[in-house]
Amino acid sequence: MIKIFMHYLGLIQRKRMKKAAFLSSLVAILTIILTLNCGNELECVDIDGDGYGKNCPLGPDCNITSPAHWSDCGICEDGDGDDFGNNCNLGPDCNDSDDSINPKANEITCDGVNNDCNTTTLDAPDGDNDTWNVCEDCDDSDNSIYPGATEVCRDGIDQNCDEGLICDGGTEDSDGDEYASIASGGTDCDDSNASVNPSAAEIPFNEKDDNCDGDYSPDVIRVGHALGATYAVFADGDYLYANSGRTLKIYNKSLNPGNPKYIAKIDLSDFICEIYVKDGYAYVADEKSGLAIIDVSTPANPGTPVYRDTSRVSNGVYVTGGYAYVSDGCSGLAIIDVSNPANPGTPVYRDTSGCSSGVYVTGGNAYVTNWNSGLDIIDVSDPANPGTPVYRDTSGLSHGVYVAGSYAYVADWESGLAIIDVSDPANPGTPVYRDTSGAGFAVYVTGGYAYVADGSGLAIIDVSDPANPGTPVYRGTSGVSFGVYVTGVTNVYAYVADGPGGLAIIDVSDPANPGVPVYRDTSGESNGVYVTGGYAYVANGNSGLAIIDVSNPANPGTPVYQDTSGQSSGVYVTGGYAYVADEESGLAIVDVSDPTNPGTPVYRNTLDSCKGVYVKGNYAYVADWESDLAIIDVSNPTNPGTPVYRDTSGVSNGVHVTGSYAYVADWYNGLEIFRIW
Repeated sequence: MIKIFMHYLGLIQRKRMKKAAFLSSLVAILTIILTLNCGNELECVDIDGDGYGKNCPLGPDCNITSPAHWSDCGICEDGDGDDFGNNCNLGPDCNDSDDSINPKANEITCDGVNNDCNTTTLDAPDGDNDTWNVCEDCDDSDNSIYPGATEVCRDGIDQNCDEGLICDGGTEDSDGDEYASIASGGTDCDDSNASVNPSAAEIPFNEKDDNCDGDYSPDVIRVGHALGATYAVFADGDYLYANSGRTLKIYNKSLNPGNPKYIAKIDLSDFICEIYVKDGYAYVADEKSGLAIIDVSTPANPGTPVYRDTSRVSNGVYVTGGYAYVSDGCSGLAIIDVSNPANPGTPVYRDTSGCSSGVYVTGGNAYVTNWNSGLDIIDVSDPANPGTPVYRDTSGLSHGVYVAGSYAYVADWESGLAIIDVSDPANPGTPVYRDTSGAGFAVYVTGGYAYVADGSGLAIIDVSDPANPGTPVYRGTSGVSFGVYVTGVTNVYAYVADGPGGLAIIDVSDPANPGVPVYRDTSGESNGVYVTGGYAYVANGNSGLAIIDVSNPANPGTPVYQDTSGQSSGVYVTGGYAYVADEESGLAIVDVSDPTNPGTPVYRNTLDSCKGVYVKGNYAYVADWESDLAIIDVSNPTNPGTPVYRDTSGVSNGVHVTGSYAYVADWYNGLEIFRIW
């Protein structure tokens, strides 16, 4: 057909045929072509010219590159209709029963099937080369994320692919803070409170272990000169009981006897002179309030005190056989039936030769120390009808007593330690003395040693031969040692009630070489100026706050005043705010972002008179006179939080904070140092 068309086109060019005739002939040719193709719409594709190919009358060609091999073709066997199979033009099929599987299909990962019939294409590739394939790895683009990886705390990423964010190896996270409970193998010490976990910040003085480091809110380190609050200490099993003035504090010493963990406190009516714990109850000699009994069967949650008044001043207590024996000052010995601790009986009194100061009961006898008449021995085999005292005078002012074996060991004030043979309580022997460098306040005897709290610290005396006590070995303490309790077998510790020094803990495993004390807290008008950014901010008494431009110190500017409602005595400036110690008006906060136009003060009242202030982080630390140290959240200076207080031993007049410590100037007692985080 092409040759015919080209023939007619040549005639036109050579002017042997007119155009009209050409067009007529062209129509005829096209008609012939259409006629020949009618009914055969698919064109035969014969690449190698052997008459065989796709849509060709002779059939398909199995080898389109060689005319000699057309006869090799068989019938296309395509069982799944995907155009792939044996003898098929598109090639073989690796699974001829599934039309989704063939060489042109896309590989689907993690289905366990070779979808594209290519063995080099992986069904489960490892995209990040962390040895965990995409089917196992929860993020195959990051090689730090895979099953078994270490969970990073509090970043919101599931590093170990366990569909959770717990980061400390535990299994239960009830409060959703990404730390599991200790009970489930984690590190969260309070899994009911999301604000308590190992990465939380320790909040000053809230008496919680916010960061689960085993140490509750920081306590006071005493540096002072007056007699302080810690007077009594008692150890019972895993727990330690010590006083802080009128407050009974409870510590858990099971994990680290050298650094017991504070767990609870309870305030009593008067000063705590002595503590005795027995059968889940703490019996407290509570000075003018008599005997206080507290249920401590759950030490972390002590019960409400029950009181039994005595006629004078309770200063010592010993409990045995359902009775509490109370040394009651000049009323002698008070004996109280405590068989029902919730309802103690009426005291029975036995007068003593002086004003009683301590008591110890053993073998049916009560051994009572008297300030100025030595030791009284009273038969209490019938507690309801105590016998007449037998006296043994000592050379000093006897203050405390401990009985071990056949000997009574008396803390005898300026005479040190007096040892009396009481093998015959009706006829006590002549005292043997061992002087100490201070004044004997209290004594505890164990393992052949007497441990004497002698005011200046701890004196340790070998009493393996009571008739010939050894030379004291001393370990000084920072306060005034009033009481002592010793516990432990291999690791032995003396817990010393150290007055202004708080609770001193001394390793006495080697009594001849006692360790250095470790302290644990038990309790705690002048104008000011602050200069920053070219301005001096002056706490100006009745005039409030004065702000002076001192960019040229040789020519300071005229003061700008912002009156306050009280009498300003101290000031601290940070973050565009001046924090003014405004005495009876508490803490005044003034916006000084424009020092030439200070804002109206915002006040946060305190319990007493605000004398000084220091701001660090989100907290203002206020020296609040008799209310001691007040801590106020000022993260929002326009709405300061409610003050939290921490006692000092006197009255606080100034404060400075640096590092982890607040240093408080105590009007009567010198310097007190608080660890605040």
